[in-house]
Amino acid sequence: MSILRVACLAFAIALAGACSKKSTAAADAKITEKPDHESVAAEQSVERRTEGDEADEAEAAPENEEIGEDCVAFLRATRATSAAPGTADCPQCPTSDTRPEVLHFEHFEVNRISSSEGACQVAVTIHARFNKSAGGRIVGGLIGWISPDKREQYERGETPAGSQVYKVSVIYQRRKGAWKAVEFNKTAG
Repeated sequence: MSILRVACLAFAIALAGACSKKSTAAADAKITEKPDHESVAAEQSVERRTEGDEADEAEAAPENEEIGEDCVAFLRATRATSAAPGTADCPQCPTSDTRPEVLHFEHFEVNRISSSEGACQVAVTIHARFNKSAGGRIVGGLIGWISPDKREQYERGETPAGSQVYKVSVIYQRRKGAWKAVEFNKTAG
């Protein structure tokens, strides 16, 4: 072997050793950085889970707009059957069996929301007033909430005065990613 080869080989070994030390130092630096990086990643993951939990909480109950729409639909289902079809003797009587709406929606308030996985119970207060009565029996919707004396008055063709307040508990179930009102119950108060 020539001295030049030995010198190159010694230089290569020294260079390799120096690179090895740099690699080890770089690896050590990465190891010390890695927990910091993992810590940042873990914090970001927690933030994402928190944002996800907030989104889940937002979906844990129906929105007020949806609750309001369901309350209006339930109220509008309160109808009056015609006392008798209109005749020449009774021009103010309805001419068809249209089953007019008994109540007019004014507003509602959400009092309480209780949620569990896939189900939700919403306590609401519905404010309404009676539409002009043409007589006829009240059916459907809020019939169970209307007091017997006001029901009799309306059925005789007299319109009960004033705003009416109905306490309702609405049971929702989550179906195919959406909330569906499945039951309306009378609440105390």
